[in-house]
Amino acid sequence: MPSLPRTTLRERNQERTRAEIAQHALALFTARGFDDVTVDDIATSAGVSRRTFFRYFDTKEDALLPGDASRLERLREALRARPPAEGPFDAVRGAVLELAQDYETGRDELLQQARLVLATPSVHARSLEHQAEWEAVIRAFAAERAGQSEASLLPQLLAAGCMAGLRAALTTWLHEDGRPDVVAVAAEALDALGDGLRHHR
Repeated sequence: MPSLPRTTLRERNQERTRAEIAQHALALFTARGFDDVTVDDIATSAGVSRRTFFRYFDTKEDALLPGDASRLERLREALRARPPAEGPFDAVRGAVLELAQDYETGRDELLQQARLVLATPSVHARSLEHQAEWEAVIRAFAAERAGQSEASLLPQLLAAGCMAGLRAALTTWLHEDGRPDVVAVAAEALDALGDGLRHHR
């Protein structure tokens, strides 16, 4: 497997700044509620200018979803890395479960983010936009691996079904206060869909 390109010092510093701004935003949102926190509040707390905030985030909502863009790229990488012999569903399952590990390693922070996302309509809407991007990436991958067009039934079913399974798994994980192993719950949800998708032609 080819090695991933190394990040530069500048890129690492940018990622650190982005993460720090997001941490301050999450702390303020948790303490005051999303609607009672402004971009200026976040910038002041993080010790940066308003202009710097908008260099890293397009909206206040995005500051609550800081990892979504990087996770999308990691999804693409994980899909590309799947063994060529795997069928479309098993390849997507493996890639998605690899990323689900994030919810175990960053459990407390992601749990709080998830609660705020579901409680805040504008952030929930933004999150659904990001989920649609995941669905598009999965659909394109499934179509290519199956040798079909993206408009074919299998790629559409696989992408929509996998995203629905993931949403169900994360909702279960959230409502049980993060106690279950989220990877196991996600695997159970995907496998409930799997038999039909594995054998669909």
